[in-house]
Amino acid sequence: MMLNQTTNKILKLLWTQGVWKMYGSMPRDFCDEYGAVGPNAKCDMTESPNVCECLRGYRPKSPEEWIRTNYEGGCLRAKNLNCESDGFIKYVKMKFPDTENCWYLNQSMNLVECTDKCLRNCSCMAYANSDIRGEGNGCALWFGDLNDLRVQPDAGQDLYVRVPSSELENLAMMDSFIEEQDGHLELPLFDLSSLANATGNFSVKNKVGEGSFGPVYKGLLKNGQEIAIKRLCRGSVQGLKEIKNEIALIVKLQHRNLVKLHGCCIHNEEKMLVYEYMPNKSLDFLIFDFGLARILGGDQIAATRRVVGTYGYIPPEYAIDGNFSVKSDVFSFGVLLLEILSGKKNKGNNWENESADLIGYAWDLWTKERPLEIVDDILIESCNLSQVLRCIQISLLCLEQHPYDRLDMSSELPCLSQNNLLYLLENMHINMILPTN
Repeated sequence: MMLNQTTNKILKLLWTQGVWKMYGSMPRDFCDEYGAVGPNAKCDMTESPNVCECLRGYRPKSPEEWIRTNYEGGCLRAKNLNCESDGFIKYVKMKFPDTENCWYLNQSMNLVECTDKCLRNCSCMAYANSDIRGEGNGCALWFGDLNDLRVQPDAGQDLYVRVPSSELENLAMMDSFIEEQDGHLELPLFDLSSLANATGNFSVKNKVGEGSFGPVYKGLLKNGQEIAIKRLCRGSVQGLKEIKNEIALIVKLQHRNLVKLHGCCIHNEEKMLVYEYMPNKSLDFLIFDFGLARILGGDQIAATRRVVGTYGYIPPEYAIDGNFSVKSDVFSFGVLLLEILSGKKNKGNNWENESADLIGYAWDLWTKERPLEIVDDILIESCNLSQVLRCIQISLLCLEQHPYDRLDMSSELPCLSQNNLLYLLENMHINMILPTN
């Protein structure tokens, strides 16, 4: 091949009968430049405009330069290899790396034998069949940095790149999770490098919030889509089980008033969830901590020392003793409903009766038969008072001190949709004069 600088096309030439004859041409693109994205990274024009991505197990050598789309420095190992415990990740439709540091072995070798040869040599970074005709045979081994890698959708080959065992464990965890969901989980898995690029390497200027889970960052994907990334704090006690629970819960909830989960990333100690970005910040990121009870079956109660969630939303028995059940999320729902009615957060306000939080203030007003005083002034001007009172009652039934006194979620729907005030009042043991509106 050669480049015609006049037409900016790559010409396909064949040496025959002592002369070069052109048999085709193709347009030149960014990835045609030798080493366009540096070592240990792959160039992929189908992912334009951000065409460069580190191989799995690597990170950008200079994140600052990558943000500026200067990829020449390439990528470095994110975690050291361990030779015998290492494994390989398969990349498909790849142009092979530069062969300067490549060994070609016996052409009769099959792929299994080639795998074994590379695994036994701790300096071998990648391997592939050297002859792809038929089922493929021969063995090519690469050593040192992998240079000039690119995706070739129409003519690429399979390349196997060495990674530490932890990378394989990450992939296995996600594969097992998908299997647990009976194969019905349609959720993209993001590479750490792509999320780092999207957030300016998790720059402070892109941080938009923080919950008990960890910080939340605003990011911009390759396709121009804005996202919000929940990044687990390194010191957080929330683990893979809780993340699996959140993914399984949120991914199945699709509603215009609920934030949408776009994907996740599990990479060594990094655990992240990728949500749609809410530009008006109308949905508090702390709401994402709900759904703990989904770990349990319907009638189970569990005790744990791994208390996760946002204080103010988690029930007292969980915060104090680590006990949670299906009634734990009922409590969280009650807090959320009360916040909607009052227009105030549960924590962080000064209350007229010196209550510690919104819940205490609401109960105090209820016992004094003045419950409507908690309602937001904007809401009270245009609402149906009986419906608002019903919602207050339901929220307080969800916020009972003891779990067994709280409503079941199955009971809440008919209470919200029907004028069932008598039932609620009987359960709360309160005699009140109801508004006629």
